[in-house]
Amino acid sequence: MLVFPLLYTGTSQAQQLTISSVTPNPVCAASSITVSYSYTTGDAGTLYLFLNGPNTSDMLIGATSVNGGNGSMQGTIPANRTTGTYTVRLIRQSATTGVVVNSLNSNGFTVNARPSAPGVSNVAYCQGATGIQSLTANGQNLTWYPNVSGGGGTTVAPTPPTSSTGTTDYYLSQTVNDCEGPRANLQVTINPPPVKPTVVASLSYCQGVTAPSLASAVNSGSNLKWYNSALSGTGSTVAPTPSTSDVGSIMYYVSQTNFSNQTDGSGCESERAAITVTTKAAPAAPSVTSPVIYCQDAVAGPLSATAVAGGTLNWYGTSNNALGSTTPTPPTTSPGTTYYSVSQTFGGCEGTKATIPVTINTRPVVPATTPISVCQNTTPVSLSTGVTSGTNLKWYTASSGNIGETVAPTVSTTAVGSATFYVSQTSSDGCESDRSALGLTVNPLPLASILPTSGTVTCASTSLTLTASGGNGYTFSGPGVLSQQNGLAVVNAGGLYSVTVTNTTTGCSSVTTTTVYSDTAVPNVAIIPSSTVLTSANPSVNLTAQGTGNFLWSTGSTFPVISVSTSGIYSVSLTGSNGCTASTSVTVTGSDLTINLDLPQANFASSGSVGNFVVNIFEVAGQPTSSGKVTITITAPVGYTLAFTPSLTSTNVSGGERNPVVVNNGQWAVSGTVSERQLTLTMNSGMFIGGGGESSIGFSLTRTSANSGSTASITVNVKDDLTAGYDSNLSNNVYARVISGL
Repeated sequence: MLVFPLLYTGTSQAQQLTISSVTPNPVCAASSITVSYSYTTGDAGTLYLFLNGPNTSDMLIGATSVNGGNGSMQGTIPANRTTGTYTVRLIRQSATTGVVVNSLNSNGFTVNARPSAPGVSNVAYCQGATGIQSLTANGQNLTWYPNVSGGGGTTVAPTPPTSSTGTTDYYLSQTVNDCEGPRANLQVTINPPPVKPTVVASLSYCQGVTAPSLASAVNSGSNLKWYNSALSGTGSTVAPTPSTSDVGSIMYYVSQTNFSNQTDGSGCESERAAITVTTKAAPAAPSVTSPVIYCQDAVAGPLSATAVAGGTLNWYGTSNNALGSTTPTPPTTSPGTTYYSVSQTFGGCEGTKATIPVTINTRPVVPATTPISVCQNTTPVSLSTGVTSGTNLKWYTASSGNIGETVAPTVSTTAVGSATFYVSQTSSDGCESDRSALGLTVNPLPLASILPTSGTVTCASTSLTLTASGGNGYTFSGPGVLSQQNGLAVVNAGGLYSVTVTNTTTGCSSVTTTTVYSDTAVPNVAIIPSSTVLTSANPSVNLTAQGTGNFLWSTGSTFPVISVSTSGIYSVSLTGSNGCTASTSVTVTGSDLTINLDLPQANFASSGSVGNFVVNIFEVAGQPTSSGKVTITITAPVGYTLAFTPSLTSTNVSGGERNPVVVNNGQWAVSGTVSERQLTLTMNSGMFIGGGGESSIGFSLTRTSANSGSTASITVNVKDDLTAGYDSNLSNNVYARVISGL
């Protein structure tokens, strides 16, 4: 680039260079402008034109040799300048002196940017295609040209012809703000169509069969289209499947398409190839014998079907499996319904199938039976009682053969023995089961016997054992059966007894009887006198038992008369000759005990205070007591305790005037105690209180927790003698003494 000073400051400044105009305004980038100027001298020189504007600074756009004086020059706006306001300035260099003169910047003028070439896409068409549209591109105010440069442009978009194959170039530009841009190249290619597909021209099928898709009839070709017409119609990309329902011929047509040969994706389609599909008539289904029904395990025959004259049967099994022309014989082992089918072939075509249902009805199970066992001479028995399940029965006397009877036989039971009968059942669909054996046994009755044939029960022999025989099961009945087991029964009353003797294996039984008599009369017994009292004047009495038999007194004597000298209850029993016993008793009254307590000083000052006292037991009727029988009980109040010393022979009674007092503690023993407050004493064996005599017992009483100022009673009593052995009067047996806690 040439570089000049912006302003020359030497002697040449007297020379003036001025820009008067810039045309045209506005101007397109890549177009020329004309700059007019004036110059004050006439020397020759070189004039330089510089452009300034957006992103442009002193860009040289023109230069020319000039003479002196006024003039004009041209420059070209670079094609890549953007739209905006620009200025230019001139620099002149004298050819003779070398002096450089600068002009000022011109007035601003508008430069419009040059548009880009239009956006285009090459297109392709099939030869002979119709309905082709005019060419299009992306741009404004398009101008179409036959060549890459030069004139002849038109604003009318051309429509390419498709009669000839090959590629044609078209050129176009766009104009924006009156500025035309560079030309774009759009190529149009006309492609030849593919050849038509090769096909199987003729196909034939039997009526009613399933034909395959016609795609299998095409030997070569791709991107196929299928038609119902040789020239017209809309093609389908799905190959048709011929229908074989109607007899006759139908024409189908197919073309192939090369989709890479046409811009819009429709491709170039070939001529159509023809395929003729012929449907031949199929024969009707053969006539059959149907349905076929058998009982389970029955012997079956071959199935039956009839073909037309000249036709051939085709058999199919229960799984639609082909069996060929041999007629099948169905098995009958498994119940249920299966289906066979058969078709016929005539003229090379197989017709529809006829279905033959074969039903095998379940053979019923044999009736459930249980052996019949009856006893001889019972009611004649019907054999139906031996069938526990089954209907529509048939009865036979043999396991096979014979003709069955529908009425169950009734068999007599007069003769002992066994026989076997047979029974089957028939289902509602007529199928008969196998025969079930049914045994009948007539069993003999047992020979029942009972011993003794008669007997008697007495008080000495209160029971009698009956013994039965003749079987292994026995049941006794009668008025006094105490127990029975294993053919033995113990009875204790008179009357008629029966025994049922059973053979437990057969269940058959017989009955026999025996009579048992009873001798259980009780003897009469009495005692004379019926009551008596012992006194000092009459210290003993004779008791006499009356009756017939053997006597036994409560004293152990077996004589009718006994002598007694002590009070008590005396009994006697009398046993008769039949062993029956009666008894009676008499009360002999005699000794009478009374009691008191000797305790003059009965005040206990404080806890721990002890008082001694004596209990006296008196016999007041003048009769001695029984040895070792007398029993007394002494009870102290709450807050006191009692003490008894067996070895004590005398004691000082609290507050007594005749101390010491002799006591008989050695005659007594403690037989019971309760919390040290209550003592029970019984005379020792061999000890007794004589008639009019007494026995004294010494005790001590200790205050423990009794409150001060409290009063309570200490009591002593002779135990009631219900047998009158030592005390025949119970009204004077208790004595009480009040004691105090100070």
